[in-house]
Amino acid sequence: MRAWSILIFIGYVVFGGVMEFEFTYPEPILGERDGYTTLYMEGGMNMGTPGEPEYPLYCYNIALPPGSEMERVEILEMEVEEIEGKHILYPYQPEMPLTPEYSHSEFVPLKDGFLNRKKPYPEEIIQHVRTGEKGGYPIGTFYICPLRYIPAEGKISVIKRIKVRVHYRENARKVWRKHPRVVNFMAEEVKRLVINPKDVEAYKNALLTAPAGASKLGAGDWEYVIITPPSWRDTWKRLTEWKTRKGVKARCYPTDSIYSNYTGKNNAEKVKNFIIDANNTWGAIWFLIGADLDSIPHVPCYGYVFSIPPQTDKDIAST
Repeated sequence: MRAWSILIFIGYVVFGGVMEFEFTYPEPILGERDGYTTLYMEGGMNMGTPGEPEYPLYCYNIALPPGSEMERVEILEMEVEEIEGKHILYPYQPEMPLTPEYSHSEFVPLKDGFLNRKKPYPEEIIQHVRTGEKGGYPIGTFYICPLRYIPAEGKISVIKRIKVRVHYRENARKVWRKHPRVVNFMAEEVKRLVINPKDVEAYKNALLTAPAGASKLGAGDWEYVIITPPSWRDTWKRLTEWKTRKGVKARCYPTDSIYSNYTGKNNAEKVKNFIIDANNTWGAIWFLIGADLDSIPHVPCYGYVFSIPPQTDKDIAST
């Protein structure tokens, strides 16, 4: 194998925040299947589009300061290693349901003319840059594909080391105060998801001192809330007492109060808005919907699961 380094230096002006990370990748594992070259890299997940080669992807989650939005990921340095020989990479196959009737699927070959392609495949090394949120903590996500494949030449090269700079915009979204219990609980959850867990501790104070949002609830300290019709309240009394004895402060909250005090297109959305309020105001972590569909009807929504032949399920409960 031949190795070389590509150093990329780009001038820029920083208007927001930046973070830099360096990643290394293992040796690819090559194989042969049906006349094609298979390639696997430990820790990666092989993805692709049917009719095009499959390729490894690595997912990275980064904890960002509260209120921030990830904008782009810039490549600073890259060390690439070329794999000897000419190769035709195995085409990605459609996902199949794990049911007996779909156990044998028709092979999907590479698209006509794909092997004439002279541009690297896939085109983008950095893919799917986006920002989500968990418990008030923004999480930026991006993927790196360490594979470089030139179909027309049959050449494969892999990235051995890459250094990137993450650009994020501060104050991109409103930050509301969170209950201390929620801040601490979610911090531990976020730490397990991101590659910079030590930064999460520094973000706590921003969530504890942010402006408080409007609340329809009185003061309280409840960790476990049962949403139930008034007529069912006594049914759940033993559970709330047992939870409280175990050290988890629990209570019931009636659906009629939710429906009369919260806004929403339907009762399910009103319940959702109550849960958000109780999480912020009381520090509620756990919610049990203790009712039947007559009391808290579910809301059908569109759901897509890959299947052959295609099937659409428009009756997946969202509550």
